[in-house]
Amino acid sequence: MQHAELPRCENGRVKETGDVVVVGATGKLGEQVCHRLRSRGDGVRALVRSTSDPAARVRLEANGVRCFEGDIEQPETLEPVFAGAGVVVSTASAFPVDPRPDCIARVDGAGQLAVVAAAEAAGLERIVFVSFPPASPDHPFQRAKRAVEERLRSAQLEHVILHPQKFMDVWFTKPLGFDPDGSVTLYGGGDAAQAWVAVADVASVAVQAVRDPRLANQTIPFGGPAAHTQREVVALYEQLLGRAIATEVMPRSALESMRTAASSPTEESLAGVLLEATVPSGPEWPAFDEILDIPRTSLADFASSHTDQESSR
Repeated sequence: MQHAELPRCENGRVKETGDVVVVGATGKLGEQVCHRLRSRGDGVRALVRSTSDPAARVRLEANGVRCFEGDIEQPETLEPVFAGAGVVVSTASAFPVDPRPDCIARVDGAGQLAVVAAAEAAGLERIVFVSFPPASPDHPFQRAKRAVEERLRSAQLEHVILHPQKFMDVWFTKPLGFDPDGSVTLYGGGDAAQAWVAVADVASVAVQAVRDPRLANQTIPFGGPAAHTQREVVALYEQLLGRAIATEVMPRSALESMRTAASSPTEESLAGVLLEATVPSGPEWPAFDEILDIPRTSLADFASSHTDQESSR
């Protein structure tokens, strides 16, 4: 990993280089943020753990991203990557894949708070933090996100908090019960319309938030261009695949029982997230018309690309 010596001013403060640090750079969202930043000419530094996907590191470095080994659970490792940078974009999260019982507290809580503290100490200009809109019922993952948001609002640097709706790239996958070759789980009956958003669009919003002065100290809610129920999503995939897809309904009562019986913060949070999916979310996001000049991926375009990828495997 690269640990370049960076120039310092006479007063001991690091000179501003304008580089963007991406925390969570080897994840699905973080990697796309890195590549979009590089495509517009930004210098990019990636914070990567020793256990990060080697293939993702190779892709980042091939695109000119400077990789620094570190871990937000080890705050002392953050200084080399933050020194002299201008902005940090934090997309890192342990939920829901980290198997450790305390992963949310360690990563989404204390780890993200360490990012804020390190950014302040390094004199960075801005943090772009990827979170999600307030949801009911409450759960540990949400509480961790809100604690970081509260800390950001009192931080000694600018912040932009992003509140995207549900990621199509996550919800339309087997771990969330979406398997067109097997069956699709309809949460609460699948009748609550959601403004599904593509990860690629979230990455584009994050990139704009890095420099846009209009977004300073703002919380930006956004979603896809239209709202669709799970049943409508399944119908579209059936049309594209030319065949029926089996469905299974998980009623809200079952999700409530799942939440009550949860044996870890991750299980409780997953139940809370699934319960929230039984409540409609609207598609109107004025920020797109007034500030964000980013075309949003439609459900039809995403599903078409998704089914093409699956059929080519």
